Amino acid sequence: MDILKLSIQGISHSITRSGAYALILEEIITKTKLPVVIGSAEAQSITIAVEKDLKAPRPLTHDLFTSFIKKMHYKVSSVLIHSIKDGIFYSEIHFENGEEKIVMDARTSDAVSLAIRFDADVFTTSEVLEIAGIKMDLSPESGSVSDESLEGESVKNINEDNTLPENDQDDVTLEIMDFTKSSAEMGIKIPDLSEDQLNLYLSMAVQNENFDLAIELQEELINRFPKQD
Repeated sequence: MDILKLSIQGISHSITRSGAYALILEEIITKTKLPVVIGSAEAQSITIAVEKDLKAPRPLTHDLFTSFIKKMHYKVSSVLIHSIKDGIFYSEIHFENGEEKIVMDARTSDAVSLAIRFDADVFTTSEVLEIAGIKMDLSPESGSVSDESLEGESVKNINEDNTLPENDQDDVTLEIMDFTKSSAEMGIKIPDLSEDQLNLYLSMAVQNENFDLAIELQEELINRFPKQD
């Protein structure tokens, strides 16, 4: 099992889930994105931790726990996102004080928030990245289709609001699709998409930083083509 270092790229607001955000992590070598759905409170805490000049009027929960850890003469040395099950990431926080090391189970959002406050590294496994990672460079060599492979294709019928008729999704071109919108707003039914379309739309969603749509497409790929042990 390979351990891979992640960087924190930012937070994207969900356009379909009220009060939800996507924490965007990125593997530093391959640039594979790892989006994690988090709540508004966690998004606020992470944002304040990243933006060093932002200060909450009163200590947030993560600030309070950070102070407690330091008072006990410990620090967060690293965070590991070690597995994913049913779309939920499982993480652990590694603490140390120079003599003793402690590992605690934690929600990924909490673990990352503390890691930022201690300038600790965040890692994941190659297995997690393979299952839930989103690659920007999708090519025929990787078993996916490229943007060029759809050039010149035509659309049979387009509704006046630029959504697709239910039976005409196979002939869609990228030019008339707004990948900043949700799947419902785009008029596409994700379960009806082919594997090539799922991969292509996933690439376009990531390029447009629509990680809410990207997560939805990624989950469909995972459910339809589960990894074989």
